[in-house]
Amino acid sequence: MPRNLPDAPVIRSNVEGSFAWEVLHRRHHLLIDHLLELHPYPNDIRHRLTRLRREITDGVVDRLPNAAHDRAAWDMWGDGCFEQPWQDAPSLWAESYFHRRVLEAVAFFRPGGWFYIDPFAPIKEAGLSGDPLVAGLRALAELIRLPASDGTLALLLASLWGNRLDLGFRLGLDAATGRRDAAGQLVADDTSTICDLLHGAAPGRIVLVADNAGHELLADLVLVDHLLRHDLASHVTLQLKPYPHFVSDAMPADMMTCLRVLGEARTPMGEVGHRLREAIRSEQLTLTSHWFFCSPESFHNLPDDLAAVYAGADLTILKGDLNYRRLVGDCHWAPDVGFPAVAAYFPGPVAALRVHKSEVVVGVDPARRARLTAEHVGWRVNGEYATAQLRA
Repeated sequence: MPRNLPDAPVIRSNVEGSFAWEVLHRRHHLLIDHLLELHPYPNDIRHRLTRLRREITDGVVDRLPNAAHDRAAWDMWGDGCFEQPWQDAPSLWAESYFHRRVLEAVAFFRPGGWFYIDPFAPIKEAGLSGDPLVAGLRALAELIRLPASDGTLALLLASLWGNRLDLGFRLGLDAATGRRDAAGQLVADDTSTICDLLHGAAPGRIVLVADNAGHELLADLVLVDHLLRHDLASHVTLQLKPYPHFVSDAMPADMMTCLRVLGEARTPMGEVGHRLREAIRSEQLTLTSHWFFCSPESFHNLPDDLAAVYAGADLTILKGDLNYRRLVGDCHWAPDVGFPAVAAYFPGPVAALRVHKSEVVVGVDPARRARLTAEHVGWRVNGEYATAQLRA
């Protein structure tokens, strides 16, 4: 069983019709079907993927093969989950382990023709081309022309909503120009306080823990450029997944793709790409990855080296729903639980920028939470609402 869980009921996938149930019983099936269509996998890989699909529905959780390099770690992380129905395991652990099993099925770690071939790469690459990319770069170019103070707020919101190209960058610009009604989808909004902290501590040491590749990572990089260009950060550490985890997670290879896209863009976005390359060369911007980010562990179990990084930062920015779940705990929280309380254990100041795509929520005013539940049944999971929260 995953270790050091918070003192709240853990979310599992055993309630039919719940979001966690839908992920296990439908979304994971659709993902396997999509991978089988995307790639010309040989029969042995296709057989393993098909068998995994049957297992998560009708079988019990099987262990990794003895030869798997991380078998011992997953045996520890999953103690009490194996040989049990998938739906009875903690949902966050089950999602993480499912994606690890996908990598095993497609021979990602096995020397041969499919060695280190990202099975999700075509999905991530699809958004970085054509008219959507042009529109996204144009919108980001508007944001970087803003004065430093307005730009910080606008780019925080663009980074928050970056995987919703239709809305994200527009929200950033509207907020910066005074149209705060456009940010009404923020059900908990500490963006002004986050901006004050960034400007008050400048130049600070910032850690940004990335979430999605593609447009969201582009927005993250433009935010990083803004912090460095306006002396709001003396150094930025960008933390990425070391290998595929959840489908759209950003890895170093995705970072290189985004740098190439920026480098090929017309000014001023091309200038952003040039400045970021120079920041990497001068070590103002450090790219890192860590095995922990592909584990099922919450941040309550941070390894010492990561904990030291966060303790030494003036602010750590955690991007996305998965990092949020790992920060607060993938649990059913009472309506009156506040974000600073559940994030108090974190080694340093932490901001969470998260679009709601799972059931977890803390720090939303109970009255607003009740009203949202009554008027918008799926507000926790439909990607239309978000939180920007700070524990200073």
